[in-house]
Amino acid sequence: MSFGLKNAPATFQRFIHEVLRELDFVFPYLDDILIASKSNQEHKIHLNLVLERLNTFGLRTNISKSVFAVVEIEFLGYLIIPQGSRPLPDKVQAIMNYKRPENIQDLRTFLGILNFYRHYLKDAAKNQAL
Repeated sequence: MSFGLKNAPATFQRFIHEVLRELDFVFPYLDDILIASKSNQEHKIHLNLVLERLNTFGLRTNISKSVFAVVEIEFLGYLIIPQGSRPLPDKVQAIMNYKRPENIQDLRTFLGILNFYRHYLKDAAKNQAL
C-alpha cells in the first residue's frame, strides 16, 4: 500500500487490527507490532501465531528489522518493561534541560512535549493551567 495516499495509514491501521484482532497479546501500530509475552516459551507460541496470521493475509516481515524476546524495548516513544511503561530516559533529560520559554510559541512547544508524557506527571493538567 502506498503511504503517500491521504487515507493510507488509517486504512492500513484498520486492516492490521483486523488481521490481529483476536490476539490479545499483540499491540500493532501500522507496521510495528509489539508482542507481549510472560516467558520465552510463551513468546515462541505468540510469535508463531502472529507470523501465521500475517502469512495468511499475505503480509511479510522484515526479519532484519525485527527484535525478538527482549525484556524491554522502545515502542512509540516509550520504554516498555515487564512492569508496564515509562518515559524514555533521554526524553526526560531533554525535558529537564529544556530552555526556559521566552514567548508563547516556546511555551506551547514545551507544554506539547510535557503533554506526551502527561500520564506520568501527577496533576499535569492542573499544573499546566495558566
